Amino acid sequence: MEWIVAAHIHSKNGEFANAVTCCDEALSLNSYSDLATATKARAMMSGMEYLDMLSRIHNELKPATYVEIGVCRGHSLVLAQADTQTVAIDPNPQIQH
Repeated sequence: MEWIVAAHIHSKNGEFANAVTCCDEALSLNSYSDLATATKARAMMSGMEYLDMLSRIHNELKPATYVEIGVCRGHSLVLAQADTQTVAIDPNPQIQH
């Protein structure tokens, strides 16, 4: 877990190569670590976070219809505006929002 914490610190400081190295160390200890894999992906593809980008799309484009496949807990669904017709598709939804 300490490698993941170090990776997050490096990412916050814009040191993405160091963050990737830390994630690689974590993955060498546990190749099935979803957290290490996700952290590495964010470090390698730095930029606006997914939910931030989706929020911006909803706020600026104000789509009339929004379809989301793979809604899981609904974190991204709440970003759709009240007047947007929203369709959520998920084989095992666990909506919390």
